[in-house]
This record gives sequence, structure tokens and C-alpha cells, in this order.
Amino acid sequence: MHNAQVVLIEQCNLDCTYCYVNQKGPSLSKENFHKHYNNIKEKIGKGQFGFDYFGGEAMMNWKLVEYITHFLKKDPMCIRKAMYTNGRLLTQEKVNFFKTNKIDVFVSFDGLWEPDNRPQKGGGCPLESFKKVIPLVKQLTDYATCMITPTHLNIVENYNFFLDEIGLIPNFKIVKDAGWTDEQVDKFGVEMKGLCDRYAHILKEKHKNYMPDLIWNYLYKLKNGLIDGYTLANCGAGTTNVCYFTDGKEYACERFASEKWNPPIPKYLDACLKCDLYSVCEKGCLHQNIKNGNKPLEQVCKLYHHIYRNIIQLNKKLKHEPQWQNIIVNLLENKEIRGGIHHGTY
Repeated sequence: MHNAQVVLIEQCNLDCTYCYVNQKGPSLSKENFHKHYNNIKEKIGKGQFGFDYFGGEAMMNWKLVEYITHFLKKDPMCIRKAMYTNGRLLTQEKVNFFKTNKIDVFVSFDGLWEPDNRPQKGGGCPLESFKKVIPLVKQLTDYATCMITPTHLNIVENYNFFLDEIGLIPNFKIVKDAGWTDEQVDKFGVEMKGLCDRYAHILKEKHKNYMPDLIWNYLYKLKNGLIDGYTLANCGAGTTNVCYFTDGKEYACERFASEKWNPPIPKYLDACLKCDLYSVCEKGCLHQNIKNGNKPLEQVCKLYHHIYRNIIQLNKKLKHEPQWQNIIVNLLENKEIRGGIHHGTY
């Protein structure tokens, strides 16, 4: 399925240290939205597509969010809509809008790392500002996307903080840029093991499936590659996912768009063909790999090996647990395998 990442605005109310968006460009106009929409329809023909509201902070262009949503209601081929947001601009009215229009909401929040990673423009504590909207966030999702950086690796501590203090499950994702050191990669490996151990303890002792994305995403890729025979050539940028930018042009992803850069997309990376993770790995960040001469970043590859090694060990540890067996059966049947705190089945 074609997935359209449409940037509604480049501005944001946060100033995240790892953000690559320019934040100085124009907002998307209705004219450019319709240009993008026509290009999407031409690209996919009669096929189905998903639509992502991207930024900056997409809710800063709320009138356009409303306009696009009502417009897409007329297209039965748009089968999924998703909003990516830091959540600070949520109101009960907006929550009701998302629920009424069946828009999936993905909220970003770094937990304990928030004050360092995501300073708030205009001052104030970003951690405290997020706490104010937690009741609204919980009406929409059980999860929050949390970025792991080389300098913030106390993953288990942050996982516990999310569950105990915030009441959300962290969707840990790694900043896959250059700059990781061997020491940081090794520290990540220790923390990844600790995360798997902590998750296993909660599943076995409390019978709660608080599975973070750092486990779920790669467990799913193991299934795709080893059982379904589906191997990713890259993260999907420029192929299944396309970024439609505020300037009216298309790019492989928002990262390329921020640089107004449209390089040739390699079909595969030669170095990856020799790797024992080739069939299950997403090959890191396409943007960074192209910058690296169409080669994967060595340290990022090591991060992947730590992830898969620990997930395989997690499976060995839990394979006799009935709840884990149920999770694996659902995975094999392409069903949702994660539970939740507020809306989940566990």
C-alpha cells in the first residue's frame, strides 16, 4: 500500500536536538495539497493509500488538518489516516475530532530524556507541559514514541518511568545517525538485554503485555523475513513511503525534503547482502546510508545485532509461557500482538 507522508507545516513548538526539519519554510497551501493528492492518485491508480499528517508540528496548521480530513472522507481508497504530533496542542475538541474521523494519533515524548532532548521554544519544562496533556493523550493511544540517542541510554529506567509515572508504553526508536561510538553501542546492548528482561518479568509475573516497539518491530521483521520470505531493501523511503512537502514537490522522506534533495534510490546495499541479518533487517536510515556512499553505518549495524540477539533470547526465555505463545500465534496470523494499558486486551 502506498503511504503518503504529507508535511502540513515545517514550524514546531519544540526544538528537538535530533530534529532535521528546517522549521523556516512555508506552511502547506490548499493548492499544493490538491497537487499532492492528484499525484498520489495518479501514482496508485485505483489502489488504496494511507495518509500521514506530518510536520513540524502538524496541529499548528489545524485549519488545514480539518480541511484535508473532510476532503479525504470522500475517497474510499484512503483507508488509513495518521497524525504525528508532540501532543502539546491537544484539546478535548481535537481529541473528539481524531476519534470521530478515525485518525490514528502517534504522540512523541522522550520521558526522562525530555528536558535534554526536546527543549520547549519560549522556555518552560517540556516534561511538565506534556504531563498536562496526558489525560487527553490516553484517550487516543497507550503509546508514546521515545527516541534513543547515543547520549541517553538508560532505557530500562525510562521504560519503568513511562509505565509507573506516565501510564504509557514507550515506543522506543533509535536515532540511526552517524556518531555512535563502540562504547555507546555496547551500553545499548546491555540496556537492550535489561529491557527484554524487564518486559519478560512483567509478562510472567503481572500477565501484562507492555511490549515496547523496540521488541515488537523487530519481532515482526523476524517473522516477515524468516517465515513470509519478505525482505526489506531499505526503510521504504521513496518506494512504499513518499514525502509530499510544503513546496509542492515529492521526496523520498521528510529528511530528504528538509534538504530539498532527491538522489537516486539504490535497489539494495552491496554490503548488506553478506550480512546474516539481511533477510530481517530494515538496513538503517536510507538518507544516512546514501550519505555514507550507499553503505550501511557500521555502528548502526551493530545496534541491530544487539536487538535481534536479545529478542531471540527473549523468545527462548518465554517460549513455555502461555501468554507469550498466544502472542506468537497472533503474530503468525498477522494479528495485533501488543496489549495496552488503557485499551489493550491484556
